[in-house]
Amino acid sequence: GPVAQMDGRGAGGGRASAGAEGAHMAVSPGLAGAPGDFRLRRTALSRTELSSLLRTVESFGLVAEEAVPWHFALGGQDGDVYIDDVGLRVATPVSAPAPDLASGGARLVDALDAVIAGRSALSPLNRLVVGAGLDWREVNLLHAYYAYRHAVGGRRAVERAEMMAEALVAFPSAAAAAARLFHALFGPGTGPGAAAGTARSEMLAALAAVPDLEHDEVLRELVALIEATTRTNWPLEQETISLKFASGSLPFLPPPRPLTEVFVWCPGFSGLHLRFGLVSRGGIRWSDRRADLRGEV
Repeated sequence: GPVAQMDGRGAGGGRASAGAEGAHMAVSPGLAGAPGDFRLRRTALSRTELSSLLRTVESFGLVAEEAVPWHFALGGQDGDVYIDDVGLRVATPVSAPAPDLASGGARLVDALDAVIAGRSALSPLNRLVVGAGLDWREVNLLHAYYAYRHAVGGRRAVERAEMMAEALVAFPSAAAAAARLFHALFGPGTGPGAAAGTARSEMLAALAAVPDLEHDEVLRELVALIEATTRTNWPLEQETISLKFASGSLPFLPPPRPLTEVFVWCPGFSGLHLRFGLVSRGGIRWSDRRADLRGEV
């Protein structure tokens, strides 16, 4: 039957966006002589905890070189306005330039908004927004696959899941190719065909550039998970991601392998439903066994 658990783990051109609690954020080019490759400005009617903001920023592989707070007392009914002006540079990969704000500024601000609002996880995988050009929903998708690999149990499952997240960050071209493969298979109006074949060829080419065996193996496990996915709610653009797997086609799953299983994930929650036949009965129960959720089922 299904099991659910709370997930406490961790893996020129500007853009403004309304964030949580009426806050607005924008990115813009760096100022001459000021620290940082570009600036992030957050404007709100209340103070923010700088440590919380910086923790979110750092999950994107960005380093805050300075933070300048401003407080404007407008008086009357307008109240006060607080502005945090943060100078940022890209920390990972080390050789990466500052993001192209004309094409990537909107994506970065949307992703920061999503993490602050709880729609996306505070995770090292957020580095793929800058490093691989993914949006926050695509990062959530890869996080769902990572979380499933973490939950399945078996020999070295947790270690393999953490290595998968590490490999995605270390090889952003492979992460981007994995997202394209998923889109080719499950995007609106798509399915097995020429587009999927091209995306798989691009994925294999990205894997060929991975120099070490362990990272190559876990990335190939991700490809196997994507190709073993038979249904998903992804085209509905919901915050909760549901993935249905043909479990028998995944040799790294520990036995017994069910006919199918459905994994549901959103930030802070995950659930798993195993079905050993076409007709299945069961209930739902709570679990706090993060390292062996599937084994408990």
